[in-house]
This record gives sequence, structure tokens and C-alpha cells, in this order.
Amino acid sequence: LFGGTTTIGNTRALVAELAEPAPMCSLVETFDGLTDLPPSLFGGERPCSLRYIENDTLVLERPGSCTEYNNAVSAYGDLILGDFALSFDWETEPLPFLFSGQNAFPAAVQVFDGVTHALEMRLERVQVDTLLNGCEPSPGFHKCWDRVAGSDTCASSNRVSASLVASYRITRQGSTWRAYVKEPGDADWVLLRSATLSEGPVRFALEQLGSVGGTKTRFDNLVLTVDACECPADLSPPPDGDGVVNTNDFFQFLAYYQAQDDRADFTGEGEINTNDFFAFLASYQGGCP
Repeated sequence: LFGGTTTIGNTRALVAELAEPAPMCSLVETFDGLTDLPPSLFGGERPCSLRYIENDTLVLERPGSCTEYNNAVSAYGDLILGDFALSFDWETEPLPFLFSGQNAFPAAVQVFDGVTHALEMRLERVQVDTLLNGCEPSPGFHKCWDRVAGSDTCASSNRVSASLVASYRITRQGSTWRAYVKEPGDADWVLLRSATLSEGPVRFALEQLGSVGGTKTRFDNLVLTVDACECPADLSPPPDGDGVVNTNDFFQFLAYYQAQDDRADFTGEGEINTNDFFAFLASYQGGCP
């Protein structure tokens, strides 16, 4: 692949059913070789929805037999603390419309409060069969809205689009949130919206809220970086660890140390000696955030 408000109720209902998870750290998920959702994502079952892995992509689908409108299918991530950057690619098939005035959201990401489950920011691809008000820029557009401004299209940030392929990105630095879009042909990320929102714990959800049946969207190259999750002692398994520090990381460091591998240079002095061993021990005892 190229590298609403009706949904909030579904988000709250699903998250309320879930046990409180540990915070997420950095994540790179390409879905390669998988047959089911990876451990980094989860989602409750919903009527009229399919969620599966196909051709090394995550597929969110509302099959043609589905006649229930406004029923989202999602994949959720665990708790995120502090500054973060989240991005992914998506591609959807042409959208069927079964009645006038219908709108669809074939690809979306929403980030919501990890405690209250209230939505903070949502970035979505919108397709409408009939323009419903003067604020909709075209039948197809990217739309970003947030908790403060609300979901009304007149208060959202929009970009006209006919593309069924794009990449989305949401970042948070302190209380400053930014949403970006990148379509084929764009040289770089295009800033769609900036807002001042929560600095508290959040979760994210990838979503497809299609028209009544027959909408299928593929998600790929999901990348999450979390600044608060720097954990240098998390060495095993290589290359990025598993988010926890345990004896496997200790033995992995010893292997690097004995091989004089640069990854054992914990002091950054350019040489590997007992100072690196003691620096690793300090990080090891500190664990991960």
C-alpha cells in the first residue's frame, strides 16, 4: 500500500468492556505473515462487521449482506502516555450508496481519552451521496475534528479528495495536537488541523464506518512512537525489544558486550567497557515506563 459522532457510542461501549491494559510503547506493525490481529491491537465483536488479516494487511469490512447503518468496525490500541506520533496507510474499494443522503467513513482514526473514553481528535475520509449543507467542500474529502470544536463540518478542517488511497498521521506534543494527510503525489505530509487538547492518557482506534454493506478497507504500516517509552535496557528480542525488561534482556546485553557490539555501548563513549556494564545495570533496574 501507499506509504460522525455516531461512532463515539460504539467506542465507549467497547472500551468499557475491556480490562485496563499496560501503556503502549513504540510499535511498527506491517501485519506481514499474520493470520489474526497482532497482540498490539484488539477489538470487540460487532454485528455486520468483519475484521481480519489478508495479504499482509488489516482488513476492516462491512460485507454486502450488512443492512445495518452506522455500525463501525474497529481495531483498538492500548493506553498511550505522553507525546506520541501515530501514522498508517489505508486503501479502500469504491463505495456503494444505497439511499440518498447517506454518508460513509471508509477509513478513520480516532484518539480518545483513556479514562473517560471521550473523543479527543478524529481524522477521517468522508464520502457523501448528497451534499447536506454548505460546509461540505465536495462529495469526497478528508475531515479532521476534535473535542473542543465538535464534529460539525463547518467547524472541522477539510481537504477535498477523490483518492481512495492515503496515509494519516496524528501527533501530540504537550497539549498541541496535529493531524496530517498524505495522498499519492504529495511530497510530504500535509497539515490538516492543529488544536490544543488533552495531555492525559489516551487510546486510538482504526475504524471503517461504511455505507450499508459492501465497504472494505485495508490498513497497513501502522507506526506508533511514544516519547515517554524510551527503554534502553529492553534489548530482547532484537532489534526493538518487547516493551518489558527481564532476564532475557540481561543475557542479550551480555551477548552484545562479549561480542563488542555497538549496541552494548550504553555510555556512548565509542568503546565498550565496564562503564557500559554498570550503565546497563542502572537502566535494567529502572525497567520500562
